[in-house]
Amino acid sequence: MKPVTLFTLNALRAATLISGLMLGMANSEAAAQAGASRLWTNQDGRSVTAELVEVSGPNVVLKLSNGVQSAVPVSNLSRPDQDFIRNWQSRPSETPASMSLVWPAGVVTVDPKSIAVTVGKEDPAARQFHYQSGTFEFITTAPLAGSVMSEVASDFELIKTAFSKLPWAWEPRPKEGKLFQIYLTETEDDYIAMGGDDRSSAMSKNDKTFIKFKALGLKKVGARYQYDSRQKEPGRVAGVTTRVMYWDVRGRMSPWTANGLESFMRHLAYQSNGTIQFTALESTLKKEIKEQMGYGVDLSVRRMLTYMHDTWDNRDNSNVVKKLLERKLDAILLTYYFGYLDGDGTGAGLHRYFSKVFKQDKASSAALSKQLMEELIAGRSDDQIGQDMVTKFEAIGIKLSP
Repeated sequence: MKPVTLFTLNALRAATLISGLMLGMANSEAAAQAGASRLWTNQDGRSVTAELVEVSGPNVVLKLSNGVQSAVPVSNLSRPDQDFIRNWQSRPSETPASMSLVWPAGVVTVDPKSIAVTVGKEDPAARQFHYQSGTFEFITTAPLAGSVMSEVASDFELIKTAFSKLPWAWEPRPKEGKLFQIYLTETEDDYIAMGGDDRSSAMSKNDKTFIKFKALGLKKVGARYQYDSRQKEPGRVAGVTTRVMYWDVRGRMSPWTANGLESFMRHLAYQSNGTIQFTALESTLKKEIKEQMGYGVDLSVRRMLTYMHDTWDNRDNSNVVKKLLERKLDAILLTYYFGYLDGDGTGAGLHRYFSKVFKQDKASSAALSKQLMEELIAGRSDDQIGQDMVTKFEAIGIKLSP
């Protein structure tokens, strides 16, 4: 299968193609305002006018005048274009101090048709098939069609795109290599053999993720697998992708913020229609609370405050199901409080916290994790925070118990 390129997509066939035009002056162009349209030329000399949206792994995302976005392998572009991209990447980046520390409005979505998936090594005897999108390398135990892989990859790329919208100036990077590795397993035995936990259908370990075909909405029809969005586990990809992306800076976080970010993305931000949104999440929160309370989990302020002070050295490592459910709900409620109810309700304190967590020039340490948590708490006592939580949650119809 050949890599999907910008110049073979139907959306571009309607665009004006100019052959043989050579482009130059990449350095001066890159200094221009980001987002301006320019002419792009591929290795065959065909050109199109588009706006550079982002560089993601080996691909560049271009936006046409009609709004269609497409991922193109950088290696398929002309040398001047590649020079332009390198200079564009080295431009001064926007810092958290110059950004509004608020949740982005609107809905984040990724069109599967915009995902360029390339086929890598295929070893049928070993049951290993490699595919790459802009940010991820997928290693599967059964071959998948290109259109199916684009559907699968779009949910993963959705999370990467969603984080780029947040005011954290965060560019998730794998601990090793250029791409995050995702292992997709056809059978239960494959999942366990690769390191998966038999109590779940997906998990992340270090900087790798393991997930079962069925959790992705893949079902076998005849000899091949097809994608059915109705069959996938809602939010499952959002959770494990979030975890694998923050793994290299996990030591800077507190246990509840790590758990909270993963659970927030999976259970609140991810919507059932396959989109992400960061505003108007109150009804989604109440739905999640109701579901957890159905498992016998109560809304305890004291328990939440205790969890808020946990460190990686003294955290509760119990794997009892009820304990796991309590920690997940506590993490979601703490994240919602600091993100939507604390202070002026903009979440500025939480945004500032994550901006510092994800700052690339900082090393992970227990001291830094403690410092960042103290900044978020801002000198308040547990009694002050607890009372504020009770008052703020009650104002939106959620009653917490002592």
